[in-house]
Amino acid sequence: MGQKKSVAVIGLGNMGGGIASCLAKKGYPLFVYDKSGEKREAFRDCAQPCASAEEAVRAGGTVLLSLPNSKVVEETIAALPDDAVEGKIFMDLSTSFPLSTKELAGSLAKKGAVLLDAPLLAGPDEAKAGTLTAMVGGDEAAFTRVSPLLADFCETFSYVGASGSAHTMKIMMNFTGLMYAVLLGQMFPLAEKMGLDPNELYHLMDNDVFSNWMYRFYAPKMIDRSFTEAFSLKLGLKDLHYMKDLYDAYGVPAFALDGGIDLLERCVADGRGDHDFSECAAMMYKLLGLPASLDEKEQTQ
Repeated sequence: MGQKKSVAVIGLGNMGGGIASCLAKKGYPLFVYDKSGEKREAFRDCAQPCASAEEAVRAGGTVLLSLPNSKVVEETIAALPDDAVEGKIFMDLSTSFPLSTKELAGSLAKKGAVLLDAPLLAGPDEAKAGTLTAMVGGDEAAFTRVSPLLADFCETFSYVGASGSAHTMKIMMNFTGLMYAVLLGQMFPLAEKMGLDPNELYHLMDNDVFSNWMYRFYAPKMIDRSFTEAFSLKLGLKDLHYMKDLYDAYGVPAFALDGGIDLLERCVADGRGDHDFSECAAMMYKLLGLPASLDEKEQTQ
């Protein structure tokens, strides 16, 4: 087996940190950067912490970007000198805005670099285990070059088309899944308000017609009000805003999406942005005059 090529990882949050840990275990020379010094230092035993994104990009080969949103991706790339990006392949693993991705890819191409959009499915546990799923858009020859690297942190990955294609697919997947979760977050509190047993309703709907992974993942913690943290509400809102921006770009109303965004923005205003996405149900409980948390419910019993 040949020596692993160096990799730069920019962003060491749940996903980026998990991927960096996975690649370190597989022998990759890693150069890592995060704005948090604590997160950088956590990798000192298995990687080279860098003082800036530029230092990591210059030292690494392929550059993995795992950043919160398109704005941060844009700012990170814009801050890099031309001679630092020339010849590099950047992979944006974030759920980013597709129109921004296309523009960035064109800008980097003029500097002799490539940007692939490679959003991920699954979560931090799969990132650490190297069992993620990825969709990749952009230059197909570059995709072929980075495929051995993808294989070391993804269980499955596939090329889906031109620049922005993968980010568009991911936004549409998140739109479908998250809006379904919003529907559940509205339905179960209303069912309880109407005197129904939400658990009985859940079991009646847990069938081939209504149930899926999102249903089984979100509905129970909405019903019991545990709201176990997994995916933050503000990140889900960000993804839904990206979907709305796509409709806006074509001058088309977003219809049902607007209602979902309104509910989530009320949640953020209520201090729930950093909490789990399932807390959209807590906002509905509150609006309906019902206990919005497990503690509140226990106090009324």
